[in-house]
Amino acid sequence: TVATEPATEPTTEPATEPTTEPTTEPTTEPTTEPTTEPTTEPTTGDEDYTEVDEVVYAVISVNIRSGPSLDHTELDVLSFGESIRRIAIGKNGWSKVMYNDQIAYIHSGCLSTTRPSGYTSHPDYAELKRQIAIANGLNQMDYTAESWQKLIDALEDANWALKENNQNAVDSYAKKLENTIAALVRMDYTALEKALSTVKDLRETEPQYDLWLKLLDATRKGTELLTSGDQAAVDTATAEIGDLLSQLKAIMETEKTPEVVVQEVPVEVPPTDDYCNIPRHRTWPVLFFVSLAVNVILVLMIVVYVSGKKRNQRDDTPLVDYDIYDDTL
Repeated sequence: TVATEPATEPTTEPATEPTTEPTTEPTTEPTTEPTTEPTTEPTTGDEDYTEVDEVVYAVISVNIRSGPSLDHTELDVLSFGESIRRIAIGKNGWSKVMYNDQIAYIHSGCLSTTRPSGYTSHPDYAELKRQIAIANGLNQMDYTAESWQKLIDALEDANWALKENNQNAVDSYAKKLENTIAALVRMDYTALEKALSTVKDLRETEPQYDLWLKLLDATRKGTELLTSGDQAAVDTATAEIGDLLSQLKAIMETEKTPEVVVQEVPVEVPPTDDYCNIPRHRTWPVLFFVSLAVNVILVLMIVVYVSGKKRNQRDDTPLVDYDIYDDTL
């Protein structure tokens, strides 16, 4: 998950020091982004301040400091639209204000005598908080380092915006964080993980010394890159491992010996006694006697058939003395 802590104050403050007498009214529309404070060291003499007694408002969220320069301690943050009592305006671009019953300083360009438009005392932070929760639930290892850093920056701004009283600014930071989450680039470890798995499977085979040393080193580097977030390095490691694997497989194919298949062939063994032990040799005598018996039976059947036929053709009727004239009238 995202490891950053919510910012307790804006990271930047107004950038430019006014070149003319400070005014009590801003000359441009108030911005929603914090700017940087002046970098030049102003003078601190009281003669350079004009006394006033008025209520002013922050046109952007700005730091309240213990002195009129960036080197002085940050006491608090005056959020957009919030009011404070100003007691003096300096030619150095800083205003004296009353903070907790003591004199403090705010850059004059960040103050206005009228409350800026867009201010609300109760902004709706619901969508901003929802986007922050989504960002906090993401896993850094799933995305590239470059896109993740952009998310960290957007999340810091979003946490700072939780103190913002400008609804437009709150909505703007919520939308910015949403777009940054959508733009995250996922890491693709598929090819690298497959290559590492193939190497692991090949470890049980006979290694080729030089190639295996290179492959093991490439594997170690590839394993470290699984949490790097660097897509270019991941792709390079994948290609290197793939090339070494191809070389190893080619060598293994050329050295592979053909498998010898042993086929059993039956061998006839000469008999060791009076009887043949080869099955088909014992079968022929049996067939001979069966055939002989069948032939004998056929011969007998033929003899019986012929004898019966001759007997049926012989006339056994007794002869009588017969004269044809005996039948005439």
